[in-house]
Amino acid sequence: MPGVVIWDNPDQTILHLRFKDVVTLTDYTRVVEQTNAILHTVTHKVHLLVDARDAWVANGHVKVDVPGLDRGAVEYRGRVVVVNGDTGIKALVLSGLLPEAPQFVGTLDEAYAVLRDTRIA
Repeated sequence: MPGVVIWDNPDQTILHLRFKDVVTLTDYTRVVEQTNAILHTVTHKVHLLVDARDAWVANGHVKVDVPGLDRGAVEYRGRVVVVNGDTGIKALVLSGLLPEAPQFVGTLDEAYAVLRDTRIA
């Protein structure tokens, strides 16, 4: 399965969006819809860790009208950190997980450091 959404910690403050192999717009849309549904179940900030280390977007699948998080879900969405996405993944994330720009990092350790610093601040 090219995209999976799971809680990353027991406190449910980090939602891990894992992408693997070729990611289509349908795959990405499904992950965004799952993320929306999960964010509607919480009343606290949840940071998104988008793990795209082993993923890429097939040519022709990046479009401007990518679905994003809905207004209710964005209320509790915290920081968005993307690990090692290729250009297509970056375009999808920038289109769908805004309003503010995500932070792109090279490794999973860097992503956890950013999120740890965010929680401390």
